[in-house]
Amino acid sequence: MSQPPVAVVGIDAGTTAVKATVLTTDGAELATARAPVHVARPGPAQAEQSMTELWHAVVRTVREALETAGDVDVAAGGAGLGVSDPGQSYAIIGTTAFLGTVHATRADVGTDVGITLATGQDGAVLECLCPMSGTPNLDWVRDLLGRGGQSWEALEAEARAVSAGAGGVLYLPYGAEAGERAPFADPHASASWLGLSTETTPGQLLRAVYEGIAFSLRECQEALGVGGTLRLCGGAATSGLLCQILADITGCTIERASAAELGARGVAAHALAAITGTEVQAAAARLLGELDVFRPDPGLRTAYETRFAAFVAVRDAIRPHWPDLRGLRALGDDPSSPASTSAGDEHPSPTHKELA
Repeated sequence: MSQPPVAVVGIDAGTTAVKATVLTTDGAELATARAPVHVARPGPAQAEQSMTELWHAVVRTVREALETAGDVDVAAGGAGLGVSDPGQSYAIIGTTAFLGTVHATRADVGTDVGITLATGQDGAVLECLCPMSGTPNLDWVRDLLGRGGQSWEALEAEARAVSAGAGGVLYLPYGAEAGERAPFADPHASASWLGLSTETTPGQLLRAVYEGIAFSLRECQEALGVGGTLRLCGGAATSGLLCQILADITGCTIERASAAELGARGVAAHALAAITGTEVQAAAARLLGELDVFRPDPGLRTAYETRFAAFVAVRDAIRPHWPDLRGLRALGDDPSSPASTSAGDEHPSPTHKELA
């Protein structure tokens, strides 16, 4: 028998504002959020409201109140995936990435750069790491390679045609302007390809980006001690190639949810459990639907272990220089900048013809 809900949300959709309040079952207020609602007055003695705007205000205030109270949507997403028992783990790959694992108690948390959330289930907590290395890396490389007009299916076919390991090319997926926040925190983190040659192909560059995203999650996996089965959702989870690469690099069996809106399904699972008196995991299983399974290829394990070790080693070697690289980026293309007006300009570089 599940425990009664630890909190409820009250929503007051008034004429001029929507309010949402999170309360414990004994009446203590955990959080409140408010959003104004516009009232149109098209003529004398007339007043109109947009129900679409009202609904958006409800969604916004409920989300803000829950985030303030500590029940953010990643926890709901875990419930939607049927992940609620200690030892279970799941990942989200979207604009940013996420890897979380459930612990029986707060005392089991092992990292100092993660986020810890109460699950509301018998003292269990969700420990999670949220790297910035998500889908913007893929959007960027598609445009950079001039493939913006291609479908993702065509792009993946090109990357899939390249052997695992991307021809020795590594990609550090730290392309976010904000740097990186997990499994290490560094505002100067920068993206780069390594191991290039004049023989490197666009397909190898592309596949290296997929593998770099997976290597980042693999590092989070080690920090959290995740193994076995890993459930996956998020926009990038629609990529069968990324799911398989993630399985091969982490050694986990990847179970991809095909159902949409896992966060909403997680909230619904909690509500269903409270109404029916069932366990949350059983309620979530009823709402989850089918799972696509990707199993790691044992033949690639050793090769990817070697590449992961190189990924970490070269990243750590470059990391002390990231602040300087960020500084160079800040100079931009201004011809009056110190980088463009050095003393060396008095002696122009030789042309290709002179070098020949």
